[in-house]
Amino acid sequence: VYNVAPVVECDNKRVLLSPTAIVGSLAPGQGVRYRAAVVGKSNLRSGTATFKVSFGTGKEKVTAKTFRINTRR
Repeated sequence: VYNVAPVVECDNKRVLLSPTAIVGSLAPGQGVRYRAAVVGKSNLRSGTATFKVSFGTGKEKVTAKTFRINTRR
């Protein structure tokens, strides 16, 4: 595949994510590591933030990973 862009989303509006990086190409069976900057705003509250990493658009969107991180003020 070529020009793969992972979609990283967070359900907490007080968490900011860096822009998505585009992976130029992936050969069959090849993987890639992706690093994003995650920053909590000054008004972040204690609780959890749920993140979802997916690929594709619209009905063709496939979720690769969902995870939670605890947040603290």
